[in-house]
Amino acid sequence: MADKKITALTELASSDLASTDLLHIVENPGSTPVNKKITLASVFNAIPTFIGLNSTEDLADGAQTQASLSTAITLLNCSTQANAIAIADSTSVGQVKTLVIDTGNENAVITPVDLLGGATTITMDDLGDTVSLMWMGTGWAIIGSGSSATNVTIS
Repeated sequence: MADKKITALTELASSDLASTDLLHIVENPGSTPVNKKITLASVFNAIPTFIGLNSTEDLADGAQTQASLSTAITLLNCSTQANAIAIADSTSVGQVKTLVIDTGNENAVITPVDLLGGATTITMDDLGDTVSLMWMGTGWAIIGSGSSATNVTIS
């Protein structure tokens, strides 16, 4: 095993990942490199930098479409007409989906298939309006919303 390249190792399926699994770390690679190990739990409980989500989609102005569940953030262009955005049920409990009006001041009406709490739609109407949802296994829970000028409406 010691003579095997890392690229030649068998890949671990994400469904088999455990917090006690080990990662290979090269500490201080710029001066005196030292090989070390670390558990996944230690990595995710003490990330030594900010977390940036590089998983976005842009939905065009006036789009009447489905928000992708394979991206963390949906940027909405609401320059000249309202947007109607549907969100399907997820298959991953704990998945977080954020939607943001990043262009324009027209309405964005978001309709998750299953929205917890009795509401059926989320309406945002200003540049900078944001809503974050978390899939709870039976529906989407609103875990945060924000607005630059007026309120995000849940109905």
